[in-house]
Amino acid sequence: MRNGYSNGTHRSNGFRRDAGLNDLKIAHAIKATQVSKPYPKIKHAGARYVVDYDAQTRLELIHRKDEDKLYEAFDENKKREYDQFEKETKEEWEQALADFARKYEKGQVGSRNKEDLIRHLTIKRDKKLETLHQQRKERERLQTAELLDRQAKEMLDLFKQARVECDDSSYIGSPSYPTTPPPPQPPICSKREIYTNTMVFEAIDEVAITMAQSEITTFTELIRTLTANARNDIEKAR
Repeated sequence: MRNGYSNGTHRSNGFRRDAGLNDLKIAHAIKATQVSKPYPKIKHAGARYVVDYDAQTRLELIHRKDEDKLYEAFDENKKREYDQFEKETKEEWEQALADFARKYEKGQVGSRNKEDLIRHLTIKRDKKLETLHQQRKERERLQTAELLDRQAKEMLDLFKQARVECDDSSYIGSPSYPTTPPPPQPPICSKREIYTNTMVFEAIDEVAITMAQSEITTFTELIRTLTANARNDIEKAR
């Protein structure tokens, strides 16, 4: 309530605040302690190159820190936007009510006109707040997409470098592992020509269900666990 009127800015910071930032920081802090020790290189039989688990895990930790910074920037921007919105709304309401008071003293308007004015200002405020919210969410969506694209490229580059080093050393004479996936193509045959029953898919489903019920803190750990028993890239894709 300001100067006898409510400018409607009693919402929590005027925006729908995204929950979970503190939980995210806690989870990342826990992960930071987990990667403080060196991890061994893991030779994956299906991937045909040596995976540096230490480098992969630490790169993911860097990505997590980047995500934390981005979310903190989102939170700071929301607060700045709301503070500016509240200031402008307060000034607008005070000016409108001052103009109304002068007209009321001159008998140009009645008390019922004040109710109409309050209703008009409230609708205008809500529309402006919703517009700011939509614009902010779109900016955050674009910034998040840019961050994910960059992180994906960095992780893929790490894998490509591992394959190049593998080709140059332990797998000399073997066909080079492609640095990029093949283009999408229609299947040359149906699944029924390959599989005689669905047991293989049931086993995969069982692994996925078990992982969903487990405490896994990183995407790297999730993928590595899901593909631990895969003998080749086809099984990894399944």
